[in-house]
Amino acid sequence: MKKAIAVLLVVLSMAFLFAVSWTQTIVLMSVVEGLKPEYSLDVVYVENGYTDRFSMDNVLVHSHDVSRDVVVNLCINQGTSRYTGETKITILVDELTWDNHHTSGLEISAQTCSMIGRQSTITRSGDNILEIHNYYNGKAIGNSSVTDIQVRYQGNKNLPQGDYVSQIRMVVESN
Repeated sequence: MKKAIAVLLVVLSMAFLFAVSWTQTIVLMSVVEGLKPEYSLDVVYVENGYTDRFSMDNVLVHSHDVSRDVVVNLCINQGTSRYTGETKITILVDELTWDNHHTSGLEISAQTCSMIGRQSTITRSGDNILEIHNYYNGKAIGNSSVTDIQVRYQGNKNLPQGDYVSQIRMVVESN
């Protein structure tokens, strides 16, 4: 009889354990913060001159022979971003000058490199200013090219020899 009572107690205990049930829920939450893009102005190619960089957003262009055109190809690159909003990049280009002499004008052309997560447009303000508007929708974007720019300084055979210098500056604003 002791065995039967012991077995009955074990069966009742097992039934009780299986009859009591509970639910446990674990909620994992992760906050993904926005990451604004950081830009750099990089020199790709220079014809009839050379460049110096003194920061990520300033480039000096030099030429000793301004009787011929000087051509500079630049690229605006961005680092990794995860951003929702707009950025405006302004490119300001000075004439090649030396001792109160300067080249006969300059031409700027540019092409944007849009991609999933970023759309870009270009507007011109005067002969020497470009504005690149980038619209981000929050998707993660890796290191990438934003805009390819070409600056052509028009040579002038009547200019005296000298070290002609132009500054190209990039100014970034974001909302």
